[in-house]
Amino acid sequence: MISDNDRNAERANHLNKKEAQSFQTSDSDISLYEDEKERKVHFDAIASLVMKTGLAFQDVQKTYEGVLKEFKRTARIKDFLPVLVTRRVENLINNMKKSP
Repeated sequence: MISDNDRNAERANHLNKKEAQSFQTSDSDISLYEDEKERKVHFDAIASLVMKTGLAFQDVQKTYEGVLKEFKRTARIKDFLPVLVTRRVENLINNMKKSP
């Protein structure tokens, strides 16, 4: 049986190295991510969305982090943020694809 960590590693390996490098922690990320563990969880969610949608890493990252900022302002339980943000981003992407 493949663990979640193995699946996430596979997803990250499929990303273009240049795109993955763009996910380096920047000054703007410091306030967005409380620690390296949280950043890694959200990176894995973004990598999963990239694989699922076939969109560029930077495009998915920008959308994901915008939604994450919005959700973090009102979230009481932050453990669910990766799931909730991923769902919202998937919906946004699907709606964009449906629009002419």
